[in-house]
Amino acid sequence: MDPAMNGAANPDRPDYQVALCCPACGERSLQRVMKSNLLLPVRVPGHPFLRAYTWSDGKPRESHPLHFGVCFCPCCHYPDIEADFRDGAGRTHDISRTLRRFFVEQLVGWGRPLADILGTGMESMEDPERTTRLHLAAIATQRLIYPELWRRREIGQLYLRLAWLYLDEKHLRWDPDHPTAPPTYEIEGPGYARMQAVLAQLEPIRAAWPEIPLDEESTRREVLKFHQEAYTRHSGTLTPEESVADERLLAVLFGLNGDQEMAKEMFERALDSCIRLRQEATQQQSGAWNSGLSATETKALAIRIQRLSKSAEGIRDEMNTAFPPPKARVSALPPSRRSTTASSPKKRRIFGIFG
Repeated sequence: MDPAMNGAANPDRPDYQVALCCPACGERSLQRVMKSNLLLPVRVPGHPFLRAYTWSDGKPRESHPLHFGVCFCPCCHYPDIEADFRDGAGRTHDISRTLRRFFVEQLVGWGRPLADILGTGMESMEDPERTTRLHLAAIATQRLIYPELWRRREIGQLYLRLAWLYLDEKHLRWDPDHPTAPPTYEIEGPGYARMQAVLAQLEPIRAAWPEIPLDEESTRREVLKFHQEAYTRHSGTLTPEESVADERLLAVLFGLNGDQEMAKEMFERALDSCIRLRQEATQQQSGAWNSGLSATETKALAIRIQRLSKSAEGIRDEMNTAFPPPKARVSALPPSRRSTTASSPKKRRIFGIFG
């Protein structure tokens, strides 16, 4: 096997090529994917709801983590998230028949507007143009399907990845000597003009796709809309961890769209859910013997409690960053009255003000 296909290629590169199966046509093709455990999320100082991404090993590279994650089938021109390509038709089984009809029978990947979005020479196209076109094409592809079959969570993730890409390219300045240090936010960062030029090339597509997200504000609105719909539609089928994660994400998305009140409410809801679910799991764990739970089920409860505890800590940290608690105010002390009787000198108390 080619070493590039099993991830054993150049250890200094963050990516490698692997043959993956297209969920639409079923053909296998080489895809450029990112090595695992290399993604590091960091906060943007002064902007509590913004997220930036860099390489966790601290190595400076020309490529960016956000340039990976979306695959493209050269056979039928189907663009989609990497996870769908890794699972082939298995992950998209609810819409696999529709995808095959579109991309194999009707060849929509070769026609407009997808052909205009993808452009020409995808294999040699440079980032961020390649990444931007792939994300937009993947979003447009998912929206081709009947709305009742939309995978809203996946569409929301694509919009969110695009929002973070716009943020990084247009506003963030990274320190090349310290790649893991938080970046600086600028109104027009080093890549602003480059990204604006890419978006200007895509502007004519608006005639066929009026809602095309070519600006940050509309992209963020779409992120929130699709994640809200996914949360509302599937709240009853989510695991405890998934429910908390959705509420936590919605808090960030509300904040990202400027709704501070709803952001705080969702943070509080996520924390309440986390504490409630952890208490329920703890009670189940304490009664494991009487309820006849197996060793595997008991271990699963312990893992759930650990995850929920970690989530609670993370939520509190994010809440305190976004909504810092008011600092304690120390009122002035009244002037001391001079004693009329002589007294022996007392030992000085270092923390006298605090009792």
